[in-house]
Amino acid sequence: MRPALAIAASLIWPCGHAAAAADVPTGPGSLSGVWTPADFDRSVFRDPKRTALQTIEGERPPLQPAVIQLMQQRMRAAKAGRPYAGLQSKCLPSGMPQMMFGSGLPKQTLETPDQVTMLSEELNFFRIIRLNARHEADAKPTLMGDSVGHWEHGDLVVDTVAISAATQLPDGIPHSDQLHIIERYRRTSRDRIELLMTFEDPQAFTRPWTTVTHLKLESDRRIGEYFCENNRNVAVRDTTTVVLPPPQDH
Repeated sequence: MRPALAIAASLIWPCGHAAAAADVPTGPGSLSGVWTPADFDRSVFRDPKRTALQTIEGERPPLQPAVIQLMQQRMRAAKAGRPYAGLQSKCLPSGMPQMMFGSGLPKQTLETPDQVTMLSEELNFFRIIRLNARHEADAKPTLMGDSVGHWEHGDLVVDTVAISAATQLPDGIPHSDQLHIIERYRRTSRDRIELLMTFEDPQAFTRPWTTVTHLKLESDRRIGEYFCENNRNVAVRDTTTVVLPPPQDH
């Protein structure tokens, strides 16, 4: 864990972190099953005054001026009839971290001693979290990034780096390929998982910050096959820049 993010996590995570009841399973095996985003609200996309993503304190994410400028550029392009095309609109996986907030479609978590595997119904892609391992020294940025994890006091803590700048956060917030994410998963009830996510990216954010979301376990549900082809999604042409501009020398 990078020092700055380690400090931020230790300060923020205890605040508002729900404790699991005595009869709720924690630790290895407690996250297995099919689950959906419990906080997903499609109406947020129809109200420009609302945001899908907030800090754990209920504030807007602390964006760098370059990020705000890029988002405003995309809004102007959309009004001019040239909407920004994200990965999903091009029939590609949303990647990290957007996939953890999701579109309401289910995911399945499989746990083995050395690995946690997440299977997504959307485009049927997968994410691998290697347990008790180190990051690859030469990891190249990918849509899912390089994720390693360990169990800590019953929680699964996941550290992810090497995330492609082609992915984005909810609300269309862009980031650089320096994005560093720490996730903490905790089973808080029979059918709920609390997920705390801390983000660090000096090019995109003015400071490390944390958000919280929740997952609902679906004991009677299974993941199916969902592709652009069989769900009539239409890919659109990307007309605006995807990545942040390089940092300026001072």
